Amino acid sequence: MFGLSLCLIPTPVVWKSYEYAIISQFKGILKQHKNSLGDFTLKLSEEGFTKESRNLTEKFQWDDLKQLKEDRERYFLYFTDLYAITIKKDPENMNAEEVKMYQEFIKRKVNN
Repeated sequence: MFGLSLCLIPTPVVWKSYEYAIISQFKGILKQHKNSLGDFTLKLSEEGFTKESRNLTEKFQWDDLKQLKEDRERYFLYFTDLYAITIKKDPENMNAEEVKMYQEFIKRKVNN
C-alpha cells in the first residue's frame, strides 16, 4: 500500500511536466509555420517565381521543382517529398485569358 501511494503522489507532477514538454514542442512548430498561411502574391518569371506574404518572402527556381500535381482548383508544386507549395489555378484577380496564359506558362515551365 505504501508503494502504491508513493507512485501515485508524483503522477500529477509527471503528467503536467509531460504536457508542458509536448505543448512547448508544438509551439515551436506552429511558430515556424505561421507565416506560411494566408494570402500571398505570386510573381512568375522565366527563371523562377517569388511567393510573398505579409511576413515572408520565398524565392524558387523552376529547376528546383521536382513534381507538379493538380486537382480541379489548385496546383501542388513539390520541391521535395516533404516540401510543397499550393497555388490556385484560377486567381481571383485575373480574367479568363490571363488565367489561360498563367496555366499554360506554369505547365510549360514544369515540363521543361
